Amino acid sequence: MKGAKRYVLAPPWACKGLSIIKEKAHPSYRHSLTDWTNIAEAEAEGFAETPGIDTIVHEGEVLYIPSFWYTDIWIVSMLLNERVHIVVRVLVV
Repeated sequence: MKGAKRYVLAPPWACKGLSIIKEKAHPSYRHSLTDWTNIAEAEAEGFAETPGIDTIVHEGEVLYIPSFWYTDIWIVSMLLNERVHIVVRVLVV
């Protein structure tokens, strides 16, 4: 891994508080309906009371993710050249 990635993790029992789509036929099945980048929306959904872990993993570090945990991954920085950094969101459940 190059650069750094932000991981937001929640245990399986906390998923009920994350607005996860449960319908298998839905195109976003197992993803959250809430836009986590919108702080007001996340606060309205009660995400602040949901147990979880928010951490940044840098190049050379390892993060153990237990089975069935909710995972939201953000690329914080990835060196493309000496002057350019990017931020990208990747959602994995």
